[in-house]
Amino acid sequence: TATNTSNDDAIAQWKAVRPITGVLPPGELGNLIAKEISNELLLMIGRLPVNLQNLSAGTDIDGTINISGVTSSMRIQNVQPGAIARVRYKRFNESLVLEPWLELAILTLIKDGERFEAHLVTRGVKQGMPPAHRRFVLLGDTNEKRIETAKIVLSCVEGMHTAASNEAIPYFERASHELNAGTEKKAGGKLDKDLEYSAAAAYAFGERDADSIFGEEANDTDYQYL
Repeated sequence: TATNTSNDDAIAQWKAVRPITGVLPPGELGNLIAKEISNELLLMIGRLPVNLQNLSAGTDIDGTINISGVTSSMRIQNVQPGAIARVRYKRFNESLVLEPWLELAILTLIKDGERFEAHLVTRGVKQGMPPAHRRFVLLGDTNEKRIETAKIVLSCVEGMHTAASNEAIPYFERASHELNAGTEKKAGGKLDKDLEYSAAAAYAFGERDADSIFGEEANDTDYQYL
């Protein structure tokens, strides 16, 4: 579906949403990337339903949910009527679907089973492919059934969190997988793939080779970004 939003308006919306989504780096680096991706971004926004294409039209929803027996205060940002829309300037991979699934589950629990849907738009899987669009709806025809489904999603994420807490979380997931498996010789090639799939990382690291990145020690600024 084509969007009537102008290129300038689309980028302005993106910049307004960026600080609360964490999609791009903060500051001047983020501004430079946003300038370079403007045309591709407009195509990505155009994959959303027309009523969701104004990225800055939503409101924040606050509430409490029970996680592992503990009541926690949560906030789902930029919720539009009946839906949340997330635009990620990364090449599509299955790990990206976790965030909208989790947000949808939390939002459903906060709103006592009210029906919402989530939309995720990313860059195409490969260069030259159109943007990828995924739509998520929790199973259930009633509030009670949707709450049950939301709790299942939450329990799955809790299990993943527990597993991740027992070892290093992969910032570069493909390279980290090879390092964890002990196949360090393959890690360099996988790091190249990680950089390709993360536009922000590729912009930050440029043409540097894997050995120089692996040998670099983190400084205070790096930890702040992480």
